[in-house]
Amino acid sequence: MDSYVKKNEIRLNTFEFILRSSEDTIKDQLIKSNFCERIFLDYVRDFREFNIQFSKIDLEFLAFRRSYPLRLEAISLINTALSLRNLAPQMYTEFLMYSRRHLLIRQELAMLSTCMAVNSKEATCLLLFAVLLESNETDLVYVMT
Repeated sequence: MDSYVKKNEIRLNTFEFILRSSEDTIKDQLIKSNFCERIFLDYVRDFREFNIQFSKIDLEFLAFRRSYPLRLEAISLINTALSLRNLAPQMYTEFLMYSRRHLLIRQELAMLSTCMAVNSKEATCLLLFAVLLESNETDLVYVMT
């Protein structure tokens, strides 16, 4: 678990550094490598939980045992791309395109509409909506209303 948390932080910080960089070559490579496709096709929809059945974990980690690490990491990547739109407009545009192509908002709304109570799965939907609303991207916000 400790290794995952450290690697997650490294990945998110690296992604943010790439987007903040004035060098566009790596950003272009991310686009050409279908990085966004992988995020929206695989990771946003990944509801696998940590398997901690036989792991020794700290008490602080118990609250996260029912979380969806890949989905939450994808939401963090989406948040980073949306918040750094001025520094990486090509990645921002790519994230918008894939969110539309994969009907992100419609799928999240469908998931919420079928639930009887808000559990950890639905809470991640609400988190994603909060990220989209905070981005203040009119196209995404319009689809949500």
